[in-house]
Amino acid sequence: MPKSYETILVNNDDGVVTLTLNRPEKMNALTGLMMQETTDALEEIDLDESMRVVVITGVGNAFCAGADFGWGSTDGPSAGVAGERNYRRLVLGLQEKLRVFPRPTIAAVNGHALGLGFWLAMLCDFVVASPSARFGIPQIRYTHPNGGSIKSMIEFVPHRWAVYHLLTGEAITPEQAERFDMVNKVVSKEQLLPEAYKLAEVMKEKDPVILRFLKRSIWREKYLSYAEAIDLDNMQSAQVSTVRKAMGITGPSGLEAMKAQKSKARGR
Repeated sequence: MPKSYETILVNNDDGVVTLTLNRPEKMNALTGLMMQETTDALEEIDLDESMRVVVITGVGNAFCAGADFGWGSTDGPSAGVAGERNYRRLVLGLQEKLRVFPRPTIAAVNGHALGLGFWLAMLCDFVVASPSARFGIPQIRYTHPNGGSIKSMIEFVPHRWAVYHLLTGEAITPEQAERFDMVNKVVSKEQLLPEAYKLAEVMKEKDPVILRFLKRSIWREKYLSYAEAIDLDNMQSAQVSTVRKAMGITGPSGLEAMKAQKSKARGR
């Protein structure tokens, strides 16, 4: 079972792990500790093959309202050069851990996903949202956006609308998010987690070796030419075959083979 953390909750239910941001009094705004604990939890999940899918959500009426304004006086972005370096380390650490995480990740957005909260949701493979969800980068009202939030906006929102929402700070509604293809589905508040878990069950049955390499390919190929992408596909396909062969997996899906392999090992 996952260990306990101060600012997040982690629950494993038969391979579907729910990682819940747990600072409802602050609308789950991120602190340095929260980002570090989220990174640590993902690392722990990564090391356990039985944990197959990750659902990320927030306690209360918000997914994540961004970075906590109160954080940073001693070890964060407002604490001089050393604090800024620490902030950059935490943001990049969590970003790269989640962006190419070898398991499928699903953001269940139950309210505000602003600033770094928007960034966090967009880093997930799938996004399911409730009618109360609001996405955006409101920082123009008080500072320059940071931490990769601008990149998230221009990556997932059509250019003219990305510019509009960055320069006005206006939030994106669930209806707009669907129109922009930012989210996979908008469902009622009551159906938010059930819908996320329904998708998680679908992904749980996929071959974990193929998923790991495919996720890596998707992010790399976004920035490659067509010819370079074909070369990467061929290389990754060969690596998948090698890994599956080394694990004794020969069928079209390695999931049952992996289960049988573990059962055989336990019976020794």
